[in-house]
Amino acid sequence: MISLIAVQLCCFLLTTNAHVEDCIGQQCSEVVSIPLLDNMKATLKADLDVSELNKVLHNYIQQEVIKAVKGTFDTQMERATEQITDNVTRLTQSNVNAVVEKFQDCECQKRFIGFSAYMSDGYVVAHSQSLTQRSTLIFDKTETNTASVYSEKTGVFTAPSSGMYAFTWTICVDSRIKDEDIGEFGTQLIVDGQICGALHADTEKSADDECSTGFIIKNVKNNAYLRNIYAHTGAILSRADRTRTTFSGWKLN
Repeated sequence: MISLIAVQLCCFLLTTNAHVEDCIGQQCSEVVSIPLLDNMKATLKADLDVSELNKVLHNYIQQEVIKAVKGTFDTQMERATEQITDNVTRLTQSNVNAVVEKFQDCECQKRFIGFSAYMSDGYVVAHSQSLTQRSTLIFDKTETNTASVYSEKTGVFTAPSSGMYAFTWTICVDSRIKDEDIGEFGTQLIVDGQICGALHADTEKSADDECSTGFIIKNVKNNAYLRNIYAHTGAILSRADRTRTTFSGWKLN
């Protein structure tokens, strides 16, 4: 009975750090003094050596603390790693997109942009006679037309990117086709809705041909086209075996 009480009290006092008041030196950390009562209600005293138990408890507590700290550290490191990875991924993707866009812009600037169009033999006469004041001249065939920048249906050049462009056009007239045997046409180059150049071709006698060429360099944001200035006579001349009426343009930068 005494031994059972002693063990119970030992466990209790270990948790409350009860020590022998009169212990000396190293023994203070290894001995616990426990008051006991026997069946006669007499006060007894037992000193228990708890050094091994202290070692076990110390090792156990140390392991549990290490586990707790390690678990918290691992969790925090995992979250930090995920956050860093996410930030690096977003930053990398952003940089890649910027580089790609810059590369595409650079490639677009380096790639040749231009067209060279003309009026075909079977098209030019009917088109000439259909032209009225300020109507658009349409060149129905192209030798060069990168990315379809020039429309063979509307006669309009659409700039894929803004910049400095060069334009040249040659208008030839034929006095042999109706209209009092005299050929006369006037044209204007329209860039972004503004008149940027004009030329006039006129035959002075029957059975005569006349050509006129214009050239201009202009900053273009949107489009460019040629239009008829006024009521004309005769017909535009564009024949493979004689001469061609043409319209060309290309980007300089």
